[in-house]
Amino acid sequence: MRAVPGFRRAERMEEAAMVDMKFKADGGEVRRGLVGLVKAEDASVRQGAAGIVIAGHDATLGQAAAGAVVARGDIHMTGAGASLIAAGHDLTLTAGGGQFMVARGDISVTAGGGQFLVALGDLNVERGGGVVLAAKDARVGRGYVGMLVSASTVLEDGARVLFTPRLAAIFGVTAGAGFGLGIGAAVLRRFGGRRG
Repeated sequence: MRAVPGFRRAERMEEAAMVDMKFKADGGEVRRGLVGLVKAEDASVRQGAAGIVIAGHDATLGQAAAGAVVARGDIHMTGAGASLIAAGHDLTLTAGGGQFMVARGDISVTAGGGQFLVALGDLNVERGGGVVLAAKDARVGRGYVGMLVSASTVLEDGARVLFTPRLAAIFGVTAGAGFGLGIGAAVLRRFGGRRG
């Protein structure tokens, strides 16, 4: 393996209380530590935090946090969270969350959620939710969703959706018309007054 200037190398980091942000783990597994960059074929972060996790194949986070997690294969997160999560295949999230989650395959969320969840395959949410969910097929069980966009949707008992695409379109047209009328009235008041 090639040394990276400015980075200390390690195959495995265990029992570390804190590590400076210039640590890079090429071996793939980080346990109980703080790491700036984890880059490996199969990356794993357990009971720690990482700035960025990049996996050539799969990534696994357990009781961990990361700024971004990117993998060409699957991403499995349990009790973990990240701002950006991008999976080349499937994303499985249990008791965790994220802001932006994107998967080329399926997304499965149990007891968790995020702001934006986008799956090119199926989206399955159980006891969780999100602000905007988009997928080919979606199933929500006992969860809360702000807006759901999918070709096929199954809402089970306890599932709540604030806006479907139809309701969002009606709201957008109504709000847009109201906003347009308000601007038009203000312009007329300002420039359409008395001439003389």
